[in-house]
Amino acid sequence: MKFLNFLKKRRTDNFEALLQKAATEPAAHIELLKRLLTEKFLLITNSSHIPEGYYVVPEDTSIGVFTFDNGKTPFFSSEDRIFDNNIIKERVGFTELEGRDVFVILKGKTLMLNPFSKSNLELSPEETNALLNGTYLNTAGKAITVTASFSLDQPKRYPVEVIKSLVDFFSNDPLVETAYVGWIQFHDTDDHPHYIFAIDSHGDWNNLCKETGYIVNQILGGEIFDLIQLRIQKDIEEYFLKTGNPFYMKSV
Repeated sequence: MKFLNFLKKRRTDNFEALLQKAATEPAAHIELLKRLLTEKFLLITNSSHIPEGYYVVPEDTSIGVFTFDNGKTPFFSSEDRIFDNNIIKERVGFTELEGRDVFVILKGKTLMLNPFSKSNLELSPEETNALLNGTYLNTAGKAITVTASFSLDQPKRYPVEVIKSLVDFFSNDPLVETAYVGWIQFHDTDDHPHYIFAIDSHGDWNNLCKETGYIVNQILGGEIFDLIQLRIQKDIEEYFLKTGNPFYMKSV
């Protein structure tokens, strides 16, 4: 039992460190969003008929969940987080649920993760719905196959913060080989010049595109950009191989 408790605490500590990191790093935020569905969380209960201590409630038991006066519902990553900053001073009852179940049961409500802690997270009903249906990575970026004529150059304003986050992200994906950034202008279109990120990867391109797009969009704040898969678009690949230096290259 002690060993299981040790493993549980280590997982909780890891999640709480990820929550803190995700506040400033979009790449960490993607991992956080994934784990929100499978992590175990605590909900404060209003049910007085449940005995003290750890207790498995029978199926179909009705449990009241504590909600703030403003209608928002708190949930917590650990028992310690319930009592952060001494906001709650008395013992309270709580129930443990997987994140997915929390979002289903409290669908339509605004949720607050660890609201008494320095590192916290508020989730709107739209955001929890997006987590449940898998659309939380939809972004302003788009994957493209270029058919129109274009001009391609190096960006005059180098996206330092974007590049830093992408390097961190790609370094945890062994299937990403190299990545480049450029500045593209399509001819005979109304599109303004914008960033283009070209990636050489052997993995699931659709998923990588969503996750990369999410990171870039979090930093560029809705500014349009393109994502393209090298090896597929030979003319763009030729430009980067000849004149561009990759901002990311997989370590051998």
